[in-house]
Amino acid sequence: MLKTFYLSTVRISIDCCAQGHIVKAKGPIKQYKYMATNPPKGAGRIGAVKDRDQVHNPKNDRWVKRDSDTGKFIDQKHDKTLFKGVHKN
Repeated sequence: MLKTFYLSTVRISIDCCAQGHIVKAKGPIKQYKYMATNPPKGAGRIGAVKDRDQVHNPKNDRWVKRDSDTGKFIDQKHDKTLFKGVHKN
């Protein structure tokens, strides 16, 4: 698939594969890269995570996250810091 761009009156032809990745570029610009973008802001978690808490395991000195309804353990931290946003029990 061949795409042609005009940047400030300069013609650039770019060959792309089916997924849209650049295979080769022709023209004054030899390398053409897409700019990375951040995800949109908003709609994230605000406050504590519901129905979960964390307890300290004294045998290995790590924090363990568990479901407060069932009591099942969900996750354990690799480092010795607390989980963010999870209630400490």
